[in-house]
Amino acid sequence: MRAAIAKFKPTQVMELVATSTISDRYRLIAFTLESSIYDTKIAKRIWRSSINFKGSEGDPQKNADKFVDTVIEKLQADGLL
Repeated sequence: MRAAIAKFKPTQVMELVATSTISDRYRLIAFTLESSIYDTKIAKRIWRSSINFKGSEGDPQKNADKFVDTVIEKLQADGLL
């Protein structure tokens, strides 16, 4: 990650790490992510949260859109957006 930060020079970086998953034989049903936002100028984490996501059967694009909405809602609830 340090190389990417040095190359692209973002002011903040969001890290998402899967900490648990639930799946059936063919698809991912739900997962939990540990999420952090780092401020690159002060080199410190400024936000940390656990995000739980449960997808629905069907269209992967709808699940992706639902996931993005879930992350945005969490950021808004915590006052970052």
